[in-house]
Amino acid sequence: MTLKYFLTAAIALSSPCTTNTNANQMTHDNSQEAIKIIYKDSFFAQPANRHRRDELIKEILKSQIETEDKIMNAKNQTTK
Repeated sequence: MTLKYFLTAAIALSSPCTTNTNANQMTHDNSQEAIKIIYKDSFFAQPANRHRRDELIKEILKSQIETEDKIMNAKNQTTK
């Protein structure tokens, strides 16, 4: 696993996007980049580690959905 993978995953999982209206796209791009790196990583490419890879990707996507929901809720509250 590389440092680039860890940094990308950290950015994707911890991006505080509730105040930025353009954060939805930024979060999506970071998540997709992290997923691409995970699929290219030699550790996760091994068949024995595919379950770990799948769980990590699920967590990234779950975090992305939660962030998008927070953004939508924040937008809806400001428009009321």
